[in-house]
Amino acid sequence: MVTLGVGRREGGEGALRGPDVKRFILAYSEKARRRLDDAERLLRAGSFDSAVSQAYYAMFYVATALLAKGGGWPPPRKHAGLVSGFGLHIARRGMVDKELGQALSDMERLRREADYAVRAFTRGEAEKAVATARRFVRGLERS
Repeated sequence: MVTLGVGRREGGEGALRGPDVKRFILAYSEKARRRLDDAERLLRAGSFDSAVSQAYYAMFYVATALLAKGGGWPPPRKHAGLVSGFGLHIARRGMVDKELGQALSDMERLRREADYAVRAFTRGEAEKAVATARRFVRGLERS
């Protein structure tokens, strides 16, 4: 298991540098793939809310890794910070398709609904969320 602290001030005590950032990127990319696998299993099992939530987290981890790769270190501490930072530093600079930047924002909203709202997601909604996460993760792994 690789344990790497996040959210520390750049250059400060405990900040990750060089090879540590590369290990962080690899660890978070692997974490994204595991969350995507989890989302697909949950979808097949009929646990639609959980599938949506895990689909977002697959996107969250790969977006965090790409942000770190693109110089966005330390990673944001909050989901809104990640969405904003990804849009500003990755999507708007043309490093990825703008559609992927919007997908992260849309999925973060769906994740909040899946985790906290009373409503239940349908199979179709969950299938769409997992497919979006699959495109996002695979698309960003190539970046």
